Amino acid sequence: MRLPGKATHRQTREHNHRLVLRAVYEFGPISRAEVARSTGLTRTTVSDVVTDLLDDGMVEEVGRGPSSGGKAPILLSIVGDARQVIGLDLGEAVFSGALVNLHGEVRRVVELPVDGRNGDDALALVYRLVDELLEDATASPLGIGVGTPGLVDARTGTILWAVNLDWQNLPLGGLLSERYGLPTNVANDSQAAALAEYTFGGDGPRQANLITIKIGRCVALPRAGN
Repeated sequence: MRLPGKATHRQTREHNHRLVLRAVYEFGPISRAEVARSTGLTRTTVSDVVTDLLDDGMVEEVGRGPSSGGKAPILLSIVGDARQVIGLDLGEAVFSGALVNLHGEVRRVVELPVDGRNGDDALALVYRLVDELLEDATASPLGIGVGTPGLVDARTGTILWAVNLDWQNLPLGGLLSERYGLPTNVANDSQAAALAEYTFGGDGPRQANLITIKIGRCVALPRAGN
């Protein structure tokens, strides 16, 4: 058995950046000391990462928090419009997409009717949808997320079978990533809706379980003998 190699300096740095960003996103406004406690990183590492994120415009200092006897800590928060994400919903009748900022606020919506397109024509419509969204982007895009009907291998971003669109073994994630140079995640639309509800739905704490019900149109096949 081959053991994984030691992480490179770049991989460690990227990992630390993700940890700090997630802490600021989920718990902000938050102090550097609280980020260190929640991530397990040293205060020196957190300070270095925060300096990079401040310089990059990803986070900002938003005042001071309560003091426990010493100097009041400076609080950090995500800059919502520092980056944007492209989300696509490949529906049966309409392909819709949105530009969303880091606070989950929708900045632009584009809807394109499918009009019976399938195969390569439907794929071209996906490209057109992304092109129109990128034209209106006001910040660097972080990536693309796609919810699509059909059977999907989310690990590879491959649509194994989407009957209405006549897609079989379509590597949509790879195609979009190569075309636009952005990381791309592809998932079944019902699973994507469940994940979105789990992550962003409701005002209280996340629940351990949820049920997602999707209602749409489909082709009904007759039962044998009917």
